[in-house]
Amino acid sequence: MEGLFTLLGTYFGDAFGYLGVLLRYFYIWGPFVFGIATIVMFFRLRRAAFLASKKPVLLEIKIPKDHDRTPLAMEVAFNGLFHTYGETTWIDKTVKGQTRPVSSLEIVSVEGDVRFYIWCWEETKGQVKSNMYSQYPTLEIQEVEDYTHLVRFDEKKYDVWGCEFKLTKPDPYPIKTYIDYGLDKVTDEEYKTDPITPIIETWSSLGKGQYMWYQIIVQAHKKKLVKGSLFKQEKWTDETQRIINDLMFRDPKTKKPLRNGDEQFNLGPQLTEEEKTIIAALQRNTDKPGFDCGMRALYINEKEHPDPAGIGILLGAVRHFNSANLNGFAPVRGMIPFDWPWQDFRNIRQNRAMRRLIDAYKRRSYHHPPYKRPPFILSTEELATMYHFPGKVAGTPTFGRIDATKAEPPANLPI
Repeated sequence: MEGLFTLLGTYFGDAFGYLGVLLRYFYIWGPFVFGIATIVMFFRLRRAAFLASKKPVLLEIKIPKDHDRTPLAMEVAFNGLFHTYGETTWIDKTVKGQTRPVSSLEIVSVEGDVRFYIWCWEETKGQVKSNMYSQYPTLEIQEVEDYTHLVRFDEKKYDVWGCEFKLTKPDPYPIKTYIDYGLDKVTDEEYKTDPITPIIETWSSLGKGQYMWYQIIVQAHKKKLVKGSLFKQEKWTDETQRIINDLMFRDPKTKKPLRNGDEQFNLGPQLTEEEKTIIAALQRNTDKPGFDCGMRALYINEKEHPDPAGIGILLGAVRHFNSANLNGFAPVRGMIPFDWPWQDFRNIRQNRAMRRLIDAYKRRSYHHPPYKRPPFILSTEELATMYHFPGKVAGTPTFGRIDATKAEPPANLPI
């Protein structure tokens, strides 16, 4: 075999010759490469076994009619769900395959019936309930069957459009939050401008055979790889400081203004009002706990009930959180539009994308295989903006509410 590649190299170029040399020394580099591959496969199997051992549960949250809490209450609840246990040591993370708890915050419309869910592990169910009841004592939380079982993908019966989302700027830049909408101040319900209300209203307009699924899969943030590095890690607060230093032309170590060639007179940068606002927003955002997040949304409709407007409704659900000067969301990794019939023979590529999107959603897979994706980071303030319970201003008839009760939450909930 080596001689063959050497012969080919004399006629077709050096590439075959180099391959022949590699084969000659296979006994040196071969065991090393296969050893590394075996170790990596072992770690992945251990992680897969660990995740398979976790029993998932789906909690439906029913909201009382007189609910009037601000999103600050949800932010406090998310603070209580910030758990980094499970990866205390390198052995826990690699040899044992353990990982931090994963949850999924979900808003769903089933033929116009809008509901809130939280998907989590069985072992963290009590913590989720405790933190929700601590801020919303009149909620009703029930363990229910997974609503995704309602849809079994069949390309002859359903049309599916969906995507995942990414941030348009680096993680420390915040989206437009409830504080920007003035919801941190207690005001009359009728005067509140709540970004979650348009989502409830538009999703309630769906008709028969139409479904809208939306999930934010969260995991407490610890560290992430520095861009362009294979091993170096940093917290998002470190990235924030680097961005601020760039805006202020400061040395990252001394925090002093960088010299512009004038050693005697250096007054530092003159920041505009917009830059001052950006720096204040960066500092406020990263002063709070951050979660590694992945966001995915699907619009599913039966072919008997087509509605092209559903795609616009799905994408419009995130526009209320976009800020021109700070951060926002953009769709990525989803349904691929094809301009010409020959680009997708018999819809093979489109049907495969549909199946993968639905399967990834049902598995709540984002941070780990089989659908591992690069996460982005959202603070508890940002998460509370995107997932909180609307007040009485959301009066959509199809948005199910329950009668308020004065009963206290169950006393036997685990802490």
